Formats: sequence, C-alpha cells, structure tokens
Amino acid sequence: MVISVLESWNKKNFSSEKSFYSSDLLRKQEKHLLKNGVQDKSEMIWDVKVEGLNNFAIHKNKIAIEVSFIARFNCIYGDNNYLFGIATFDYRTFIKTEKTEEENRLNVIKDVQKWQFILEDGQLKADKFNLNF
Repeated sequence: MVISVLESWNKKNFSSEKSFYSSDLLRKQEKHLLKNGVQDKSEMIWDVKVEGLNNFAIHKNKIAIEVSFIARFNCIYGDNNYLFGIATFDYRTFIKTEKTEEENRLNVIKDVQKWQFILEDGQLKADKFNLNF
C-alpha cells in the first residue's frame, strides 16, 4: 500500500489508486497536484523499496506506523530540473542539476515517515503521511 501511494504521484491522477487512499487524504493529494500545476512543478518518485516498519501502534480505529524506505525522487520546475539527494553526511540537500534523464535516475533518497491508516468503507486505507523530502 505504501509503495502504491508513493508511486501514484507519477500518474498525476489518483483515481486508479482510490482504494489505497482515505477520502481525506485523496482530497489533500488532489489539492497538492493542483498547486503543483499552478507552480509548473512536477514530482516523481519511483523504485520505492520499503526497508522497515517500526513503532506500530493502534489508536481507536487508526493504525500508526513508521515506514523506512529508499526511493528515487525527482522534482522539476518548468524547464529547470531540481533533485533531492543524500549528501555525504546523510542530510538532504537541494541541488540544481543539468543532468540527463538517465543520470537523474541515479539520485536516491532514504527516508523515515510516519504513516496513519484507517478503516474506511470496509478497507484499510492510507489516511496521513509526512513527506520529508
């Protein structure tokens, strides 16, 4: 579910992933896409590999968990290509690059995010997550 939600950003349309999104998160993500369109911004995430799930907790009808993953991420503003990457000392940095598309695929992020899932319409769905990159 985590991989499907993260990789759905590439499609610019969440309709095929509706079964993974709570109605609240779907509304927030569509609002985010609209804002990206106004800013001529495009975000892509691919090759997502979940490395670990930690700090699992149940609160009433919600499940919270920390998800550790690595992925490739690219952010494009109009004709300018910006990448989020990992610096030598493992802190995120904002880098402007003139790399080719093939070279961009070499940029990898590693992140730990807090995710929240709820039961909606009889299905477990992602309700909240934080993007740290």
